[in-house]
Amino acid sequence: MIMKILRGTVFGGIAFFFLGWLVWGKLIMDFSKANYNQTINLPDDGMIWWAMIASNLVFALLVTGSFMADNPLSSTSSSPTNIASTAARNSVNGILADQLNNISIKYISGVDVNFG
Repeated sequence: MIMKILRGTVFGGIAFFFLGWLVWGKLIMDFSKANYNQTINLPDDGMIWWAMIASNLVFALLVTGSFMADNPLSSTSSSPTNIASTAARNSVNGILADQLNNISIKYISGVDVNFG
């Protein structure tokens, strides 16, 4: 179980880092430069890498630990922890499926795509 959480944290941290780099560094960089306050106090050497990496790893640990079942092959019992974890997983899956369906309806025409 510990190795699953460790792997999920490392891979999730890497994925969150690249996702943040893609969104903030590539997609909205011009918007950020034009609209954000440029007079804030930033360090002279640029980014604080250790803080960015640590925050990605902590976020990945929280996501991995909260959505990973202890034993996914065992039957779910009726303890409050299992019920809450199952409800959280189902609600996140439902929200993501709804959003993907809305995006696919908006941008993909002529093909019936259903994610949920």
